[in-house]
Amino acid sequence: MAAATTADDAATFPGWTCTEFLLLRHGQTTWNAAGVMQGQADSPLDEVGIAQALALGRHLAAPGSLGIDAVASSDLSRAA
Repeated sequence: MAAATTADDAATFPGWTCTEFLLLRHGQTTWNAAGVMQGQADSPLDEVGIAQALALGRHLAAPGSLGIDAVASSDLSRAA
């Protein structure tokens, strides 16, 4: 069965499901701040990036948040 693309599709086509994706980028690194392209280089988060990651973690863990069922992440330290 095909997946619904919107909540309206799920209501219109019984048996279809709707899946939402949340895409997040890593916090700031020293290279980001300097405008350097990183690619697969493992540049760690700087102080700003660490603060960004902690704030996002608190937001996602808060009661009434998004209810995330699964997470997929890069193996680079800035995304871990």
